[in-house]
Amino acid sequence: MAEFGLQKILGQKRRSQVKPIVLSVGGALAVLISLAVYLGPPPLISLDHWYYDNMVRWRARFMPVSDRTVIVDIDEDSLTTVGQWPWPRYRIAALLRKLASAGPSVIGVDILFAEPDRTSLSTIREAFQKEFGLELGFSGIPPGMDNNDAYLGHVFGRTRTIGAIFFYFGLEGAGPGCQPTPLKTVINLELIAPHESSGILCNTPSIQESLTAYGFMNNLQDRDGLLRRFPLLIRYKNDVFSNLSLSIVMSSTGHSQLQVEEDFFGPILRIGALTVPVDREGNSLLQFHAGAGTHRIIAALDVLNDNFDPSWLSNRIILIGSSAVGLNDLHHTPGGPGFQGTQIHATFLDNVFDHTSVREPVWRDGYSLSATLATGLLISTIFAFAGPVAAASGALLAALSSVGLSAGLFIHSGLFLPTSGPVLSAVAEFSLLSLILYALERRRAYIQLQRLFMAQRFTLEAMAAVAETRDVECGAHIKRTQHYVKILADFLMNRGAGSLLTPDYIDLLFHSAPLHDVGKVGIPDVILFKPSKLTAEEFETMKLHSVYGQQIMKSAAKGSQDHEFLDLAAEIALSHHEKWDGSGYPGGLAGEAIPLSGRIMALADVYDALTSVRRYKRSFSHEEAHRLIIESRGTHFDPLVVDAYLILEEEFVHISRKFKDEEGAAFQLEPEADS
Repeated sequence: MAEFGLQKILGQKRRSQVKPIVLSVGGALAVLISLAVYLGPPPLISLDHWYYDNMVRWRARFMPVSDRTVIVDIDEDSLTTVGQWPWPRYRIAALLRKLASAGPSVIGVDILFAEPDRTSLSTIREAFQKEFGLELGFSGIPPGMDNNDAYLGHVFGRTRTIGAIFFYFGLEGAGPGCQPTPLKTVINLELIAPHESSGILCNTPSIQESLTAYGFMNNLQDRDGLLRRFPLLIRYKNDVFSNLSLSIVMSSTGHSQLQVEEDFFGPILRIGALTVPVDREGNSLLQFHAGAGTHRIIAALDVLNDNFDPSWLSNRIILIGSSAVGLNDLHHTPGGPGFQGTQIHATFLDNVFDHTSVREPVWRDGYSLSATLATGLLISTIFAFAGPVAAASGALLAALSSVGLSAGLFIHSGLFLPTSGPVLSAVAEFSLLSLILYALERRRAYIQLQRLFMAQRFTLEAMAAVAETRDVECGAHIKRTQHYVKILADFLMNRGAGSLLTPDYIDLLFHSAPLHDVGKVGIPDVILFKPSKLTAEEFETMKLHSVYGQQIMKSAAKGSQDHEFLDLAAEIALSHHEKWDGSGYPGGLAGEAIPLSGRIMALADVYDALTSVRRYKRSFSHEEAHRLIIESRGTHFDPLVVDAYLILEEEFVHISRKFKDEEGAAFQLEPEADS
């Protein structure tokens, strides 16, 4: 129980040390992510766009399909059969007259007639006069029919068709004689700031002057090329003009007054009983249907050939446009690719009359900022006080709550709240704090492992020292043989002496070497400390220290999960007295049958025994030891190990001097090496 209490206290202490780090890092990260959300980097904008697009597609499943708007399409078949664009204006006039005869509520033309009709007789007469100085005369022409533009303008006026204009941005000027009438009845315009246009393009004067109403045909694309927002108002020379669709709404409802109001979510355009939510620039977010083929579409060719049912058009809003690729009026939208301009207008009209418009609150940035900051602080607090498991649950719950709240409001109310900030904050906070906690725990575990390793190392060195003390030797012998073994193994590895030699193996070899004589603890003192040469029987007993050493290490390895170290120590203890020619002990192994660790240890051990003082012998000089080792090449020692020694002699001498014996120390040479 006392041990458990201590572990619990230590755990609480570690947590108290980690809490300030988690809280400070988590708080700083929450502030940084909130700042990034406020600045609106492209990746976050793209994430919100992706979410918005998916919500639009999902909500479209629950939207009613309206038949109030019919599209008359000048499609590829119409152009192929009737003639390429531009058509003569009298053909457009014929199309309008047939449509008007069906009794629609309003007709809108999403086409701009900016250049005079070159097929007009008046245009041809002027061209011949200018180019050739010839006066052409025509007879039998009804009054007004010599000018196609004037004729189309006349039909526009008779059918009360709403025409189109176009605004430039970045280009100055206007078309010749282009002075369109702005909206005169906009109230509270100070609540919004419409886009400022630098130039305008109108229809030819004879058409433009005949229009009873018109609106601009400009669209607005986001940076990714998708059309999500629809500009409803544009300012030009301090006057305000309406979108073609907005003009159609006003005409169809019989209201000429447009009032700008504001509620809790932002600005609203009010047209009688209808309301249109917009942003501060007068843009409307569009709720698209699922696909571009939702509205009824009639080919212009079928109308001209009377191949349609007039009841399809009665009391409907008719939009005339073109899906021909060459006229470049196709748009990519969240509802899908290939939406033609008239379908964009039809989508807006459905949004207005069906009250399915999308709203983006003016306080969306404030919401996103506060939700992001609150999420980050919440996750870091949970992480600090309840741990990573609870923080993971909190992060998941926070992300799902943000997405769920936004999705619910969007589907049921058309209110769009961004989710990228809170979701990013939840994921980033948990990920970074988990990484920090992992790093702290890994560092703590590494420190503990190092401490354990040092304790293990000191314990094993103490075991080795006990064995050496029983042989009246000191720790300097351990240090010297360790380093002899290491430099020999490193050299052999660099020369490619065997696949066994790797840095990890050599590290194990270095720390296992001191245990080569640990088995001497099992040898009786009377034999171990005998000052004279051992008898044959005593020598056989002495040989058993290598077997005892292996048994000690094997016994220790049984209780260890990571026993590579102890296995290698056992191998060295058993084999370091084997000789290359097979005359060693205890197994009489020869050549490469002797483990490499034992062959390396054999030379290191003998060299140190030769150059160290023993009780009944002087220390041999390096030169004498050198000669004896060369003489034993191929008999006692592995020739490859001897060759390595010969190259490393200077390092052997350096190690011998660095870890020299204490002055006055005396040692006993093992009896088998005294001859």
